[in-house]
Order: sequence, then structure tokens, then C-alpha cells
Amino acid sequence: MTIRYTNGFTFEGTLLSRTEQSLRVMTQGSEDVLEFTLTNGGWVGEDCEPVQVEFAYAPKSDASQTKEEDCICSPELAAELIHRLFAGENEAEVVPAKKAMAPPVRRQMV
Repeated sequence: MTIRYTNGFTFEGTLLSRTEQSLRVMTQGSEDVLEFTLTNGGWVGEDCEPVQVEFAYAPKSDASQTKEEDCICSPELAAELIHRLFAGENEAEVVPAKKAMAPPVRRQMV
């Protein structure tokens, strides 16, 4: 989980326990357990400073999420990809485990 203070200080923590009104969080390198309380719909620390809490399992509400328009390609590229899919032209070569494989060639699709 990520804890973000209003002054910009941010740290990663591990959730130890959670109830409807409280969180107990441990941070790496510290023996202290931090406690946060839900007050008026927001989390506050022991020093009454408000914090933003982002749980690792929560869906991201970032504006940079993929949109449908980002996934549309030209008809020519779509035809080429479908052709390769059915032709098997891009199948990975079987290599013995003792030999190192070259990194895959990546193309950016627009």
C-alpha cells in the first residue's frame, strides 16, 4: 500500500490490520507500527495530519488508463497481424535451456 501525506511525503507500507475505522501499517526499516483512523471520510495519522491511502489491490483511477482509441490500428496492420497469427510466422523457436536466447524484437503498434 502507499501512504501519501499532504506535504508530498510518500512511502510504501504493509497493511497489518484493518477495521472499518482504523489501519495499522508497518514500513520497511522501521520497528514502529503506524496507525491511521478514518475521520469524516478521510484517513488521518496519529498526529492528526490527513493522508491519502492507496491500497495495492484497489483499481487505479489514473487518467492514463487505456482508452478504446488507443487500441485501434490501421486495417493494413490488423490484416498483417491476423495473417501472422494464422500463418504461425512469429512462433518462438525452441532453444535448449543451456543456450541463451536473444531478446525479442519489439515493434510499437500505433
